[in-house]
Amino acid sequence: MQALIVSLWVSQGILMLFDEFKFHHARGLNRWERVGHPIDSLFFLLPFVYTQFFENTFVFIGICVFSSLLVTKDELVHAKECGGGEQWLHAVLFLFHPVALYGLWLAWENGFNTIIQIQIAIIFVFMLYQILYWNFIKESSVKPKVNNDYYNHLGEDWYTADSDPIAVLRVEQMAKNPWVEQTINKNFSTKDLKIADIGCGAGFLTNYLAPRYAHVYGLDASKSSLEVAKAKDTTNKVEYVLGDACKLPYETASMDIVCAMDFLEHVERPEEVVAECARILKPEGLFFFHTFNRNFLSWLIVIKFMEWFVPNTPKHLHVLHLFIKPRELKAIMLANKLTPQNIVGIGPRFNWGFLKSIFARKVLPGFSFKVGGPTLLGYIGYSKKVQSNS
Repeated sequence: MQALIVSLWVSQGILMLFDEFKFHHARGLNRWERVGHPIDSLFFLLPFVYTQFFENTFVFIGICVFSSLLVTKDELVHAKECGGGEQWLHAVLFLFHPVALYGLWLAWENGFNTIIQIQIAIIFVFMLYQILYWNFIKESSVKPKVNNDYYNHLGEDWYTADSDPIAVLRVEQMAKNPWVEQTINKNFSTKDLKIADIGCGAGFLTNYLAPRYAHVYGLDASKSSLEVAKAKDTTNKVEYVLGDACKLPYETASMDIVCAMDFLEHVERPEEVVAECARILKPEGLFFFHTFNRNFLSWLIVIKFMEWFVPNTPKHLHVLHLFIKPRELKAIMLANKLTPQNIVGIGPRFNWGFLKSIFARKVLPGFSFKVGGPTLLGYIGYSKKVQSNS
């Protein structure tokens, strides 16, 4: 009997190790799996531990049934992430899971506590490995690249799509644009200003500012986005240019205002972008920015919730390691003689338009954003360039 039980557990263990080191290490695990797999191990471990302290068979069966169902929870993710071979292996493991727990019941009924305790130790070590390796060691060494190519293929969707993440940005910009304008008007008494928007995309900000101020410039690395921006410029006076944000084609101290909205989280070295923005700013000029805070909640809402909410969200549209904590951005600005003036949060209004959009999984009329509040997720702000002493 003991040999049969051990053979069941060894067979399951071999399959799990094959899944781990053949498939998981080859493709990597997304964050859902890096959290979900240790949870599966925990609830597989639970009935083993239960047998060492309790005797109620009904509760034991309930825990085993729950564990056998829970282990299938990742299949929607696996359908996208896994190849055919890995999916077949998962199917076999799903069948082995209750069989292995039946082996536990046999061991429990026959008083084979020693092999149960050995198995508890093995499962616990494997769970600890899953937590430490995938969430700390591997997470710190492999960082996905942000998908900036997405913006090259939007075309008219920049202004028309409603089931695409660009629709969320478009609505969000409707709240940011007036805030930027009001802030400019508080700091300048003239409209004869030179304003550069770095990473301007299809001109959400530049085309809003163009009728209001004398000189507006837009720079982006996406040629197709700039073509859309030009077509939507009703003033025909915005100077759009294809360029590199780390090597801006503008003279030193030539701009009154420089903006980097929804852009700093899309570059590997934001400090280089900020340094270039500071270089082209005149003394007392303003630097506007909008980006995302880096924490678990922003990953959950800005990245994962967005992937669910908007069906057409591509993978890695945003990546957590490129999000910037407000204190980090402040330090970068101060290092470039930019003194932070105001930083506030920005987020959706929780109204009927928001709820309708969530249920419809598209951006509907009434969905809107507001500026103000905590900076836990997205935040917007501006800084002022320090007057030179020379």
